Amino acid sequence: MMRTINSDEDGTVEDKDEVEGELDETVSDVVTDLEEPDSDEDPSRAGAEQTERDEDPSKAETDRDDSEETQNEQDDHLNELLRVTSEFANFRKMTVKRHEEVVAQAAAKLVESLLPVLDAFEAAVAQGVDGIDALQSQMLGVLQGEGLSIVGVEGESFDPICHEAVVHETPEEEAGTGLQVTAVLRTGYAWQSRILRPAMVKVKG
Repeated sequence: MMRTINSDEDGTVEDKDEVEGELDETVSDVVTDLEEPDSDEDPSRAGAEQTERDEDPSKAETDRDDSEETQNEQDDHLNELLRVTSEFANFRKMTVKRHEEVVAQAAAKLVESLLPVLDAFEAAVAQGVDGIDALQSQMLGVLQGEGLSIVGVEGESFDPICHEAVVHETPEEEAGTGLQVTAVLRTGYAWQSRILRPAMVKVKG
């Protein structure tokens, strides 16, 4: 409900107190209109959906099933992600290991191709050629620093993996200690614990 404010012909307000009173009544009426509920709205509409869900167990069960299905799908995706991550980690480890093996095999092949050079150095030193022993020591030092090791030492026990017996001497008395290396006829070499060439030796026992 709205009220009008009366004024005289020249546009001035007739009475200040009367105008203020009319303004107060107008504001009060507007507030009352705003506070009154709309007769067209259903007060129970806000909770209708929840009430329907409470009264219809099948709908509630359907909602639970949908929630469980969504959770199961999330779990499946997570498990699939974990599986793929694990497979990738294993593949990466295998790739790194394979790469290291390929590099080691290539290095071993290179060193194996240098064995005749080492034999030539050793023969030259045995014949007393001047200046060769220094070159031999330098080359052996470099290769040994990378993983080369000498196989076959006089006095050690015979090992068919590391030694190749080409001469067998029978002891004068039975010692019972097994075969012993009495001389190294050709030096053997190993690369990173893998035998490149067994030592050619003379044994007794």
